[in-house]
Amino acid sequence: VDLDFLAAGETITFSYTVTATDSQGATASEVVSFTLIGSNDAPTLSVENAAPMLEVAGDSSAQDLRGTGLVSFGDLDDNDTVSLSVVGNNDMVWSGG
Repeated sequence: VDLDFLAAGETITFSYTVTATDSQGATASEVVSFTLIGSNDAPTLSVENAAPMLEVAGDSSAQDLRGTGLVSFGDLDDNDTVSLSVVGNNDMVWSGG
Protein backbone atom coordinates (compact mmCIF):
# COMPACT_ATOMS: atom_id res chain seq x y z
CA VAL A 1 0.00 0.00 0.00
CA ASP A 2 1.42 3.40 -0.98
CA LEU A 3 1.11 5.60 2.12
CA ASP A 4 3.16 8.61 1.01
CA PHE A 5 -0.04 10.69 1.09
CA LEU A 6 0.26 10.95 4.90
CA ALA A 7 1.54 14.40 5.88
CA ALA A 8 3.73 15.06 8.90
CA GLY A 9 1.92 13.94 12.07
CA GLU A 10 -1.03 12.31 10.28
CA THR A 11 -1.66 8.70 11.27
CA ILE A 12 -3.33 5.62 9.87
CA THR A 13 -4.00 2.48 11.91
CA PHE A 14 -4.32 -1.02 10.51
CA SER A 15 -5.88 -3.92 12.44
CA TYR A 16 -5.81 -7.60 11.55
CA THR A 17 -7.19 -10.67 13.25
CA VAL A 18 -4.57 -13.43 13.41
CA THR A 19 -5.81 -16.96 14.06
CA ALA A 20 -3.64 -19.93 14.97
CA THR A 21 -5.12 -23.38 14.40
CA ASP A 22 -3.53 -26.60 15.67
CA SER A 23 -3.77 -30.04 14.09
CA GLN A 24 -6.73 -30.91 16.37
CA GLY A 25 -8.79 -27.92 15.14
CA ALA A 26 -8.41 -25.81 18.27
CA THR A 27 -7.95 -22.11 17.54
CA ALA A 28 -6.78 -18.97 19.23
CA SER A 29 -7.30 -15.49 17.77
CA GLU A 30 -5.75 -12.16 18.57
CA VAL A 31 -6.16 -8.70 17.03
CA VAL A 32 -2.88 -7.15 15.88
CA SER A 33 -2.83 -3.40 15.27
CA PHE A 34 -0.14 -1.00 14.16
CA THR A 35 -0.13 2.72 13.50
CA LEU A 36 1.93 4.52 10.87
CA ILE A 37 2.87 8.16 11.40
CA GLY A 38 3.35 10.32 8.30
CA SER A 39 6.40 12.41 7.55
CA ASN A 40 6.82 15.54 5.46
CA ASP A 41 7.70 14.49 1.91
CA ALA A 42 9.52 17.25 0.04
CA PRO A 43 7.75 18.83 -2.92
CA THR A 44 9.00 18.04 -6.43
CA LEU A 45 9.86 20.52 -9.17
CA SER A 46 11.01 20.03 -12.74
CA VAL A 47 11.56 22.31 -15.72
CA GLU A 48 11.52 20.83 -19.21
CA ASN A 49 12.19 22.25 -22.66
CA ALA A 50 13.19 25.66 -21.35
CA ALA A 51 13.88 27.92 -24.33
CA PRO A 52 15.50 31.35 -24.52
CA MET A 53 13.25 34.33 -23.89
CA LEU A 54 12.57 36.30 -27.07
CA GLU A 55 11.59 39.93 -27.39
CA VAL A 56 8.48 40.13 -29.52
CA ALA A 57 8.92 42.32 -32.61
CA GLY A 58 7.35 45.73 -32.37
CA ASP A 59 7.60 48.24 -29.58
CA SER A 60 10.73 47.26 -27.63
CA SER A 61 9.79 49.68 -24.84
CA ALA A 62 6.82 47.45 -24.05
CA GLN A 63 9.23 44.71 -22.89
CA ASP A 64 7.01 42.03 -24.38
CA LEU A 65 9.11 38.93 -23.68
CA ARG A 66 8.00 35.41 -24.52
CA GLY A 67 9.44 32.01 -23.69
CA THR A 68 8.39 28.40 -23.66
CA GLY A 69 8.86 25.44 -21.39
CA LEU A 70 7.03 23.28 -18.90
CA VAL A 71 7.18 23.68 -15.12
CA SER A 72 5.79 20.74 -13.13
CA PHE A 73 5.45 20.55 -9.38
CA GLY A 74 3.67 18.50 -6.76
CA ASP A 75 3.73 17.05 -3.28
CA LEU A 76 2.98 13.49 -2.23
CA ASP A 77 1.37 14.68 1.01
CA ASP A 78 -2.32 15.18 0.14
CA ASN A 79 -2.94 18.04 2.57
CA ASP A 80 0.16 20.11 1.70
CA THR A 81 -0.19 23.24 -0.42
CA VAL A 82 2.63 24.02 -2.85
CA SER A 83 3.39 27.61 -3.83
CA LEU A 84 5.89 28.77 -6.45
CA SER A 85 8.08 31.86 -6.41
CA VAL A 86 10.61 33.27 -8.85
CA VAL A 87 13.75 35.15 -7.91
CA GLY A 88 16.23 36.47 -10.47
CA ASN A 89 19.81 35.19 -10.24
CA ASN A 90 21.44 38.45 -11.44
CA ASP A 91 23.39 36.39 -13.97
CA MET A 92 22.18 38.01 -17.19
CA VAL A 93 24.70 38.07 -20.07
CA TRP A 94 24.53 40.57 -22.94
CA SER A 95 25.68 39.32 -26.33
CA GLY A 96 25.39 40.42 -29.94
CA GLY A 97 24.62 44.01 -29.06
